[in-house]
Amino acid sequence: MNVNEADEKMNTSNNDQIAPLLPTTLNSATGLNCLKTIDSLYIKQLPSMSEIIFGIASEAKFDIYSDNNVRILQALETSSFWQRFCCTTRRRFTLRIMDNNNQDVILMKRE
Repeated sequence: MNVNEADEKMNTSNNDQIAPLLPTTLNSATGLNCLKTIDSLYIKQLPSMSEIIFGIASEAKFDIYSDNNVRILQALETSSFWQRFCCTTRRRFTLRIMDNNNQDVILMKRE
């Protein structure tokens, strides 16, 4: 499921729906449990082709790695083109941080 499909399924106007994003399983490879044994993180932004070729900002994608170079989380930004184009660093966005099972573990919003 991509970010846009998840956004359509989730009515974000109700804050009660946002809170329970942590997975209910106790598997150490899911959710934020993977951070318990890690000393440091490495975050790498994945540029899109439109950014590389045309210089047009697109929705940001990040891979988050452990200190031994294993991808443990990924982050996806959702924002409108006009927010990215006109407002740049002051734009509205939603950032979803997901584990390797594509389960949301953190949801951040800038309004």
